Amino acid sequence: MHSRWLTYLLIILSAATLFALHFNGFSSNDFWIQAAVGNYIWQNFALPETALYPFTVARDYPFLVHEWFASVIISLIAKWSGDSGIGYALAKLGIASALFSFVFLLLRLRGGNLRLALMLSSVISVFLSFRLTLRAENLAFIYFAAFLYLFHKFIVSQNIWKIASLFLLTLLWVNTHGSFVVALVYVAIYLFSMLLDKFRFGTRNSIKPIVFLFLALLIACFINPYGNEIFQSAAHISSSAYMKTFIAEWQPPFSSAFSKTPSFYFYVCYLVISLLLILKNFRKISNFDRLVYLSFAVLSLLALRHVVYFYLATIPIIIAIIANYTPVAAKKVTVAIAVLLIFNFAFVVIAGNYIQVKIGTNFEAPLNLATIQWLRTQNYTGPVFNSYMLGDQLVYNFFPNMRIVIDSRTDLYGEDYIKRYQQTIYQDDEFLQFLAGNQIKMIVVTNEDFSNYFQRSPKRLELMQSAGWKIGFRSEDNFVLTLGVL
Repeated sequence: MHSRWLTYLLIILSAATLFALHFNGFSSNDFWIQAAVGNYIWQNFALPETALYPFTVARDYPFLVHEWFASVIISLIAKWSGDSGIGYALAKLGIASALFSFVFLLLRLRGGNLRLALMLSSVISVFLSFRLTLRAENLAFIYFAAFLYLFHKFIVSQNIWKIASLFLLTLLWVNTHGSFVVALVYVAIYLFSMLLDKFRFGTRNSIKPIVFLFLALLIACFINPYGNEIFQSAAHISSSAYMKTFIAEWQPPFSSAFSKTPSFYFYVCYLVISLLLILKNFRKISNFDRLVYLSFAVLSLLALRHVVYFYLATIPIIIAIIANYTPVAAKKVTVAIAVLLIFNFAFVVIAGNYIQVKIGTNFEAPLNLATIQWLRTQNYTGPVFNSYMLGDQLVYNFFPNMRIVIDSRTDLYGEDYIKRYQQTIYQDDEFLQFLAGNQIKMIVVTNEDFSNYFQRSPKRLELMQSAGWKIGFRSEDNFVLTLGVL
């Protein structure tokens, strides 16, 4: 009886952890450009071929919409949610719950008992919460967790229907997010470990089913609107020195702003503890598990965006190690994790989650609701100079009446364009010439950018005021500057 009640309490603790971390109305800037592209696809039943939304030369830049399926889903979430934060909160909680469920099933499959699987799944939910901000990438996390579960089921049964399910999952993945390559890498690691076992130990396990699976997944990767260009795009983005400089998620976790956040310390703790467990049990684990741990640990050290894949790929190895402990030792681990999760829940409820957002249904986004509502009253038509962080929402809410300078599609705009954008911002004369030359009568910026662009340059403020610019609206997060009567 006590055992059953303990299980129920751990289930409640897991649910409470998910709710505290993810039930909030926050959405990232990336979400909104995905929603805008999704709207275009629904309206035209076609993919946009160019950047489309800027008023500058960038509008004709070719646009490879490799995340088109995610855009279609995200546009439905945005349309359903509107200006209410509750829709975004429910969507985030749904994504987090689906991810938790697949991780839990995977951990149970790898030998973890019910309670330990619940607690470790909750720990992973805490660790990766900093990346769950309603982006195409979040669907990829679910795909990877589901892929791991189905792949390990396939290893046991080698049922052809498992190949079909993995094929369909990879087909969805390649049309959702560029991380689909991870599926091929994971299967390739398993194939290599089988060949290693054959060479070292003379094992007779047939590699044909795995080769067949790899080829099937490779075929699935080519079923997308761009064929082999999708691989070229993924390779270009991942190897771009500029992307690693400009975008924090492409920087190593130890050298980026991430190193100043609580999630960084979670990462370091997990890296150290998991490494110690691997080393202590090195002779007991398979070549496959060793190679998976090494490969994904190295990936996580190279770029912040790979950290979540490191968690998901290696936590099954960790639970398999702990499952071999005595029942008493495993129970102590479970209880210790439960205590830590209780403290985590209290902290998140009081202070907010690890991207500093509290539980609730308030609409929270870079362009806040007060600014959006004021802009709607202006009925402005024309070009807008905007902060990088705000372009996505301006597009979603006001295109085609408003056309922007830039949005979050950094890979589309390229290094030269973004450098010109930054140069224009910080050169007073060039900035004013840009405004006048493009007949811009509205500027929409974040508070931080207003401070950086205007308040720190008295000359610019003076020149703009003499030209007729004024603050048309300000809110807690944003400034809108206008020229004359709109």
